[in-house]
Amino acid sequence: MVTSLASAARDALASLYRLGVPNYYGMQRFGRDASNVELGRLLVRGGVPGFLSAAKAAGTPDPRTRDRRFRNLMVNAFQAELFNRVLSARMPRIGTLLAGDLAQLHRNGAVFAVADAEAAAREQPRCAAFELSPSGPLFGPKLPFPEGEPGEMERATLAASGAALEDFGRPEAERQPGARRPLRVPLIEKPEVEEDAEGVVLKFALPSGCYATVVLREMLGDG
Repeated sequence: MVTSLASAARDALASLYRLGVPNYYGMQRFGRDASNVELGRLLVRGGVPGFLSAAKAAGTPDPRTRDRRFRNLMVNAFQAELFNRVLSARMPRIGTLLAGDLAQLHRNGAVFAVADAEAAAREQPRCAAFELSPSGPLFGPKLPFPEGEPGEMERATLAASGAALEDFGRPEAERQPGARRPLRVPLIEKPEVEEDAEGVVLKFALPSGCYATVVLREMLGDG
């Protein structure tokens, strides 16, 4: 039983090592029952009374609701939820550049436009080599949008949320400028699977800001 489990784990990690890990924000980002997302949405929309009421109902003490760091965390959760929606819409093509993409270099976070299909084909070998990946949005008023199909996905996600880019720049939302985030990340060293008496031990490493729980979810599925 352990041997078959180890074999399945090795196959799953090998696939993630080859193709990359979807750069989802983990569920711990969103709080119990994803309550942080709604609190962040209320702040982005300028609904401070609703935010205070919802925070109180969730048992958050008044001093914390006035803490800028706490409010910033709530808005970041809303941004993260929208990023995850864009990433889900883009699956499984997160390792393929599309015309209009904003590609992001893994070594330094620099972003550049992939103007057309010819440029996408030219840059695809670098994408396959994990030098760069397509990027997704952390919405804010200074966010650059991609063009073409990637831009349509992002604009549709933002519209469905009920928020506008400028809403993220509100004082209530702690003036989020916006940023780009790669849609996938590499496992930065070859993963290992070891067997022990109780099961298997997984060893892998991710870049800063990524979630090991996402790797486990990709291996095990949503169930």
